[in-house]
Amino acid sequence: MSLPTKKRLWALGLIVAASAGFLVAAESPAATSADMAWAELSAGWVDQTPADYARLPPLEQRKRFEQRSLRSREQGLAFLANFPADPRRWLVVDRFFPSMPRFVREWGPLNEEGEPTRPVIDAATAAAWKTKVGELQAAMAAAPDLPAELRERLAARKSAEEFAATLAQVGAGNKPADLAALRGALEAHLVTWPASSAARGMLYNYMYVFSQAQTAARTAAEWQSFATSPNEGVRTLAVGQLAKMDALLAVPVEFAFTAADGRAVDLKKLRGKVVLVDFWATWCGPCVAEIPNVAANYRKYHARGFEVIGIALENAKLTPKDTPEQAAAKLAAARRVLADFTAKNGMPWPQQFDGKHWKNEIASRFSIGAVPAMFLLDQEGRVVSTNARGEALEREVKRLLKL
Repeated sequence: MSLPTKKRLWALGLIVAASAGFLVAAESPAATSADMAWAELSAGWVDQTPADYARLPPLEQRKRFEQRSLRSREQGLAFLANFPADPRRWLVVDRFFPSMPRFVREWGPLNEEGEPTRPVIDAATAAAWKTKVGELQAAMAAAPDLPAELRERLAARKSAEEFAATLAQVGAGNKPADLAALRGALEAHLVTWPASSAARGMLYNYMYVFSQAQTAARTAAEWQSFATSPNEGVRTLAVGQLAKMDALLAVPVEFAFTAADGRAVDLKKLRGKVVLVDFWATWCGPCVAEIPNVAANYRKYHARGFEVIGIALENAKLTPKDTPEQAAAKLAAARRVLADFTAKNGMPWPQQFDGKHWKNEIASRFSIGAVPAMFLLDQEGRVVSTNARGEALEREVKRLLKL
């Protein structure tokens, strides 16, 4: 069915629905028609992703998501227009996003994986929608008839946003990492909103900063302190991360590979040295930003017993449809990009490369879900830090080398 045909049928459906609503309204209180409209609208919020969605081509996935976003927007605006005094209108506004729908006019060319690369956006409509959402959200925040559930959700969201802003300042180096104050803010949030869905993300971000300032053992202990939280999101995250930490700390890290430049690398043969295992990628901005720090420490302490091993999560864009020749060509091209990058940026240490992106063999083994991830190993091969970045890297290297 073509899109214009779909639109005509959808429009016809609106006419039929509107007619039905009018007939009901003639016989019932106005609230009944609002309830019917609400039922239809909220039903569309339930995840209706078809079972075969993941198997659809990327372009078709994006088209369907855009169509669903457009439909949700139109239904929401219709509810606001038809029932301007209904308290549930604020629940509608809460589901509006300034960046969705995208208002795509043309999807543009596709890359090798079938994903649109340069979609043409209706910029004027997108800007107007962003302004509209901002106005509606401002009105919602000041509304005296805001449902208690939503008022609590907005307050929790604001608390989480303020927490995230503080962490961003810490990450940018504009503010010291006051771990006690950060933990206090997180605990206060949990006391005020014990069922907060935002708390899980707050804990994850807090622990990222914590792990940068503390040893792996202390990081594990901090995760443990949240493992019995009454907040389900916090508890499940802590338990899961603690299991990973326990496995990581239980035995010395071991792996061996042939580096992208042909060097043989075996962690067992590096016992007696302090080793940084840097999970990174050339496409990762924070990873690239950290390279000067790693390189400086490598030059400064390499002769004293400090080694660096890169695990490069490069994406060769391999697909199941590739012939052996095509796969080999893609891997060779991605390997050249990596080699050129490391040479240009003064990175003489070995790089593990398989071109599998997030499915990188070693990264998968250690459940790496974000980069950079920087594991610092002591002379026995045991993990002493899982986030050895910035000033923490040199501090820990010097401590381990007894300098």
